[in-house]
Amino acid sequence: DAEELKDGAAAYDRSQEQYAVNEGQKTSFFEYMEEFGEVGVTGREGGGGDAFAAVKPWLNRIVAPSAVPQTEPSPPPNELELDWVYGYRGQDCRNNIFYNSQGSIIYHTAKVCIVYEREKHLQRFMLEHTDDIVSIAMHPDGVHVATGALGRWPTIIVWNSITLSTVRKLQGFHRRAVTALNFSKGDGKYLVSCGQDVDHCIAVYDWRNGNLIANAKGEARKVMAVDFSPDNSTIVQCGLDHIQFWRRQGRNLMMRRGILGKKGRIQPLLSIAWAGPFAVVGTCDGHLYRFEGHMLRGSLKAHDKSVTALFSCPDGIVSGGRDRRIKIWSLGLECRHDFDLAKLQDEKSLKGGVRALCWEPAVNTITVGTRGGEIYELSSINGADLHGGPIPTSHC
Repeated sequence: DAEELKDGAAAYDRSQEQYAVNEGQKTSFFEYMEEFGEVGVTGREGGGGDAFAAVKPWLNRIVAPSAVPQTEPSPPPNELELDWVYGYRGQDCRNNIFYNSQGSIIYHTAKVCIVYEREKHLQRFMLEHTDDIVSIAMHPDGVHVATGALGRWPTIIVWNSITLSTVRKLQGFHRRAVTALNFSKGDGKYLVSCGQDVDHCIAVYDWRNGNLIANAKGEARKVMAVDFSPDNSTIVQCGLDHIQFWRRQGRNLMMRRGILGKKGRIQPLLSIAWAGPFAVVGTCDGHLYRFEGHMLRGSLKAHDKSVTALFSCPDGIVSGGRDRRIKIWSLGLECRHDFDLAKLQDEKSLKGGVRALCWEPAVNTITVGTRGGEIYELSSINGADLHGGPIPTSHC
């Protein structure tokens, strides 16, 4: 979609008053208005003259009460507690649903990250972010999660999905947003991230120690996905009309561009998975591209529309597309199962295409996130809906 491929400041639009509120400079939008006047007026003098009348036109029409009631400055005795969050962020994010080691489903919406316990039908929340979360990654241990947000200087938070405690905050390198994240394979010592700045800079962290160990300017076009190779020797980054392969040399990252040759065509590349040591990339025209090193060696028509989600594990690969089909592949890219999500979406559903997938072969389940903000859990054997509808429903 053209909306999805927006880049730079237009991709995640944030006005000055939103930045001020989200970064804690003002506690509410109304405090921003009190100081700076009408939205769009710059400078502290914005609150006077015509702008002042436009923002507060009621001032010359009200009369103070003759007996002013006594002000009660103490807070009210009751507090609100978050109990349930509807929907999930699927409209402009991909590959953002995971199982943790206890079988809970991890996902996000707005600035809340949700841990959904299926057996108890219970949501728990990680609430440390101050702005919308737009990227997420699961550590190989199935416990730690990294989430990246919007902001002038966006924050990456690594946290424990069992206790909900924050383990590490990383900030100061990226600008505008952290749009893609992934842990290294095996021990998950390193975390790679991509930003929404003009150069879409890429960074590698030793996240436990909070150290930025390597960085580089990335591609000038929007980044859709980033991942470590299975042996951690290479970082693959793909996005709008590009794919790049990075190797770390000290504090530097050395890049080679992917070569498509005659087997593929330049187009948006949306997702990354692994078939053994080979990168498998989902394309905008519905193909799976298989790379050996940085060379494209094979192309397979997998979906009728864009391949918007991929997930891989030792048992194979799962793909999902805008055509609302979910397919399970062997590591040799032979299709084993083909499920139609459209058959599970009733008239109340927002009927979005697939945006995220997570497969748990040990219990034969696949969690599916849709662009309509709904999450389904299916059987990986026959595609049956295990909950009789979406787990969190969304709204318009």
